[in-house]
Amino acid sequence: MDKSFPAERPLVTFALMAYNQERYILEAVEGALAQTYQPLEIIASDDCSTDGTFDILRAVSRRYRGPHKLTVQRNRVNLGIAEHVNVLFEQARGRFVVLAAGDDIAVPDRTAITVRRMLQPDRPTFVETAYEAIDQDGAVLHARKGAFPSDRSVSLKDVTEGRGRNFVGAARTYNKDALLIYPGINARCPTEDSVLLLRSLLIGDGAYLGEIGVRRRSHSNNASGPDAIARMDMPRIWAQYRADIHVAQAAGVASPAQAAEVESWITVSSLRRAFRMTTLSQRLRLSVGILLSEIKSGEMMRLIVHLMKLSFMRMGGKNARP
Repeated sequence: MDKSFPAERPLVTFALMAYNQERYILEAVEGALAQTYQPLEIIASDDCSTDGTFDILRAVSRRYRGPHKLTVQRNRVNLGIAEHVNVLFEQARGRFVVLAAGDDIAVPDRTAITVRRMLQPDRPTFVETAYEAIDQDGAVLHARKGAFPSDRSVSLKDVTEGRGRNFVGAARTYNKDALLIYPGINARCPTEDSVLLLRSLLIGDGAYLGEIGVRRRSHSNNASGPDAIARMDMPRIWAQYRADIHVAQAAGVASPAQAAEVESWITVSSLRRAFRMTTLSQRLRLSVGILLSEIKSGEMMRLIVHLMKLSFMRMGGKNARP
């Protein structure tokens, strides 16, 4: 580790979550073990896979003799993503928690660059890095992708006003202490990604690094792929958001204005999702609701963009995309 690294080096937990990923898990766990940062505990946790994922993890554990503390475990039943994350956060002894997916590959300095940023004076609630997109065979699809083009802080408005694109939970590290006010994520919530992002931003700003921290794999079974997202039970996710707003307000860390901002974002998001899933005539009616919601929230740029989309849809007829 370079000499510019802060003298403070807290224990960090690298939590690698896996489920039925025998094709990719070896590269994923090798990426975790190759991390340059110390002290580091690695928890490789299998959510009761039905393939050979756990056997591969156990074999790696038996022969590992490196500097990190490696724990390999298997849930007795399949918990699902939310409950699996809850268990890992309870187990984590580190001050920061690096979340990693069993089909991705962390670059060796992923933990080091995020911890360095975490320890800067503004103390962000999370750090997310850029990533390299690869296919199922490891071939590069995009050399660099991410929420923003370069380093910057990340605020709640960046999410609610759509300034950040392609936020990726598998490229994110969390300040565990900042999240202690919240109970576990509801087991029926189908994602942890946006939930932990919102929870963190209700506490304080996060940070984005333009440096690549992860080689993120794209394949047909991605839990966060377009098809999987389209099938997600969004009302359960929105219910989790609303529950978290109440917790943050009760703890005195979120203001009424922030609560209203998030509620408006949820409303617009739900209307937009319904808009995409309806017929043309239904879309015209739903557009009125979207416009009214955006006028009330004062987000004029969104209003202008939506009007442009609506005009394009009318000119293009039934085959035009909203």
